[in-house]
Amino acid sequence: MDSHPLQLSSLSRSNRSRFLGRTPTVDPAECQRQIKNASKKVLNMDSVRGGAALRELAREHCQHFSVLLTESRQLGPDRTITIGTGCTGSAADALVFEAMEEAYREYLPDITFKYTFNCEINDRKRNWIMKLHEALAHDGTTDSVLVPCMFGDVLELGGSEAYCYAHDRKCEIPSVDFFLCCTSCKDFSKQNNKRSQGLVTQQTSTPGGSAQTLRGLNAYIEAHRPTIILFENVDGIDDAKEWCEQSQSDVSDMDVLCSQWHSRGYETQKVDSSGIQFGLHANGFMLVLSYVTQVHPSCLVTGL
Repeated sequence: MDSHPLQLSSLSRSNRSRFLGRTPTVDPAECQRQIKNASKKVLNMDSVRGGAALRELAREHCQHFSVLLTESRQLGPDRTITIGTGCTGSAADALVFEAMEEAYREYLPDITFKYTFNCEINDRKRNWIMKLHEALAHDGTTDSVLVPCMFGDVLELGGSEAYCYAHDRKCEIPSVDFFLCCTSCKDFSKQNNKRSQGLVTQQTSTPGGSAQTLRGLNAYIEAHRPTIILFENVDGIDDAKEWCEQSQSDVSDMDVLCSQWHSRGYETQKVDSSGIQFGLHANGFMLVLSYVTQVHPSCLVTGL
């Protein structure tokens, strides 16, 4: 499955570290105060219905972080930051980046978030994503969103080119600053009573496609080395699995992923989340992993 074979017996706690090592550039006490104040904020539903909520939240985001940062650190780089996605589904991230670009430009006038490609195998989702980007490209409010390439199969992302549905031809698969991705959750999900009992990350194929899509994800990372990776999946990916051959029972698929990507030069941080925290009626638990290359990145954007 992976060009970096992993010996599970070598998965020490140090190898499975999930927190980014960094030199603090914010005041920890002030940061906690800002978090406490933000947790009490009530979002006005009129702004949600009117479509202004994202832009309001983005502006507040920049204001809060500009207070936290020291003089040695900016909100981000004053340049174009490229974005690619794999299996993200609804493409709501495009709306978020549009709002963030508008807010960031009050501080960084030349910052631009530019999508270079998306990848989605489902026909209906793929058409939705393409139509959304086309609508944003013709909106005219910012120049950040051009119609990006649309690839179909994440398993092809490790190559140099693949068929592009947006341009009806083979296009080059680009490297990006941000890679936003998800892989099939079926073999990890607690809702699946037939989910894999072993480590999905140690299999080349699983019934729900989780092993296959992880293989494609790893192939892209190996070939194109994005600076920052945001990976989302269900919380079941962090459930400990039995690994009888090594007599280990405290290893999860997330542990294996962290170790694999650490060997590629990335550091990781986990964020547990739930839909109910964002006003949804469903309490679906998920986690987001943030991977940042250990080489000092030139595209770090505070808070993203």
